[in-house]
Amino acid sequence: MFTPIVINLLNDVGSIFLVRVGNQLKVIEKVHYEDILESKIVRLFQAFIKDKMDQLFITSEHFAIDIDKVLFQLNLKVKYIKMESNTSGYLSGRTIYINNNLSINNTRFAIARELGRYLYKIKDNNDNSLKNLHEMIYESDVNQFSVDLLMPKKQIEALVYNFYEVNNINLSSGLSEKERNKLLNLISTKLEVSKVAAGLRLYNLGIHI
Repeated sequence: MFTPIVINLLNDVGSIFLVRVGNQLKVIEKVHYEDILESKIVRLFQAFIKDKMDQLFITSEHFAIDIDKVLFQLNLKVKYIKMESNTSGYLSGRTIYINNNLSINNTRFAIARELGRYLYKIKDNNDNSLKNLHEMIYESDVNQFSVDLLMPKKQIEALVYNFYEVNNINLSSGLSEKERNKLLNLISTKLEVSKVAAGLRLYNLGIHI
């Protein structure tokens, strides 16, 4: 499979992509998750649903990662219940319990974190001296998993490149405050995340706008 380097969203043409491979542009209707996500996430998915990976893909009309589709393929369920305000959710067996007071964007991240817990399947460590360190590393992995899943680097780069290209902005030049806000709105809308999350992701990826 090829790796999409740049995806131009052609909403006026329909549900297709122009994908730049080297110096050539290819027209396709969908891009599979395994061509978008980090290899470590792909490996995690393949360990559980290797024969169903072809069911996971994005289109220009549905550009965000569909976490409900991922849960369906993994045979995981989500239940929304009342929780303390400082609790976003937890995993029990094959059911993810989510605080029903969260915003839509925060709900997506909460589900993604618990999905990460399920896939990583933390193992008990009998060495109590290492338990806290192990849990800290595990929590860090789970949090990074949710970010990488919902805001894949390749999708972020594609949206940024597309924004510069559509608005005839030189890639080496910075953005005005108005343009920056417009780009964050684009990422927020296309990936179904908050503008704050989008801004942090850009910063952590070293994409300075």
